[in-house]
Amino acid sequence: MSFSGIEFAVGDGPAVDASGNCNITLNNCTIRAPEGIHAAGNATVTITGGTLAGSNNAIDASGNAKVIVAGTQV
Repeated sequence: MSFSGIEFAVGDGPAVDASGNCNITLNNCTIRAPEGIHAAGNATVTITGGTLAGSNNAIDASGNAKVIVAGTQV
């Protein structure tokens, strides 16, 4: 999945939750949540530009998950 210029704002839990073999690309998005990105299993999340704000955790990755951040304000 790919998203561009979207605002993800949630009051509880992760704004983006990727697991298994999920691949998500976020370009110039704004992410605000208690947990910005949660990635598990073999998931890959790529964030380019935009803003990532998590009040508890900006990024939580486990297993073989990858979170790639480039040019993003965290």
